[in-house]
Amino acid sequence: MIKFYILVVGDEVLDGLVVDTNSLYLQEKIQSTGNTILEIRKVRDDKKAIGDAVLDFLESDADIIVTFGGLGPTYDDQTKQAIASSLNKKLIFFEEAKKTVLDYFKNDFYAKADEQQFYYPEGAKLIANPNGTAMGMVLEYEGKIIISLPGPPKENRPMLKQVIFDYFQKDEQCLKTFLVTGMQESKFEDKVAPLRKKVQDVQIISYPTTGYIRYIIKSYNKDAYNKVVLEFKELLKEYIFGEENMLPEEKLVKLLKKNKLTITAAESMTGGMFISKLINVPGSSSVVLESYITYADSSKAKLLGIDLKLIEKYGVVSKEVAEAMVLGLSKISSADIKVSVTGIAGPSGETKDLPVGSVWFGIMIKDKLYLYNDVFSGDRNLIREKACVRIMYYLIKLLENKK
Repeated sequence: MIKFYILVVGDEVLDGLVVDTNSLYLQEKIQSTGNTILEIRKVRDDKKAIGDAVLDFLESDADIIVTFGGLGPTYDDQTKQAIASSLNKKLIFFEEAKKTVLDYFKNDFYAKADEQQFYYPEGAKLIANPNGTAMGMVLEYEGKIIISLPGPPKENRPMLKQVIFDYFQKDEQCLKTFLVTGMQESKFEDKVAPLRKKVQDVQIISYPTTGYIRYIIKSYNKDAYNKVVLEFKELLKEYIFGEENMLPEEKLVKLLKKNKLTITAAESMTGGMFISKLINVPGSSSVVLESYITYADSSKAKLLGIDLKLIEKYGVVSKEVAEAMVLGLSKISSADIKVSVTGIAGPSGETKDLPVGSVWFGIMIKDKLYLYNDVFSGDRNLIREKACVRIMYYLIKLLENKK
């Protein structure tokens, strides 16, 4: 088992201006491979604070420290300097780091501040950055490994795949991931708790995220593990919509590709968020045809041909309008799957019969129509996020049950 220490650097994180998704992403990857994290620490852009954290790592039982942030060109990017100082190493010039900056700007011009990105601690092995100017680095010191990466996820995700997953110890531990949705976390816990208590040498770990929960079942006892997995699947079969360690949108795109199906959507409350999540998945261009944001009633009439009298009669958040939106899509799109979503994200807009969080979904697969209604809790953006996950849940279940 490899022991990790994660260090997140940045004033913007501690001041709440940027949400730290890096440690959560890496935490899931580390724990899903049977390895563990000893500590996650967040510090400001301060050379001493960063250096103290590195020294604490060196004195800990951890094998690898992964740092995020502080590798850029500005005065407050101090991670490399702090690491070099802590290890009594010099910062030296790396030609490949300079070339990365030049290639990124596609000419010989760069700002004076960019020169800071040409220097790394002596002995470092640099990690290519396909989406930015700050290269990452791997540095071995007294049997421990320091991996430093830039803070922006669009830059560090490909870099993580280049290097860090090579350090994961893949032992003989049995491991299975499930994605579930459809109930609040406490109700899932009520269902799972008796199973968790029944078998002592099998771990059932939950990782709640927006709109769904990721359960990981792991054990070194293969027989007990297999038994728990079967019982878990039976217990939560109507709520499970994934059995792989991937995002719901990745799962959906994979299924669409497998079934050679294309998709389009008319989104009101979610404002394009659903299709945007699919487009974030590499290769989605082969399955996503187009997207319509029909937020205003007038746009529903103009783009989808919906009679405004229908909206007036039933209300914009209704089964009838969700159905009309899907049928409208069928007249203007050749996609195999049409999706509609209309709801109340809040904080205002509720009625006597429709509380904030009420959503109607329409799904048409070929010529078969499905309509669903849900009510979500949370603030405006949380409701919209949950609605997107629920659409994916419905689509995944429909496609997996398709004969």
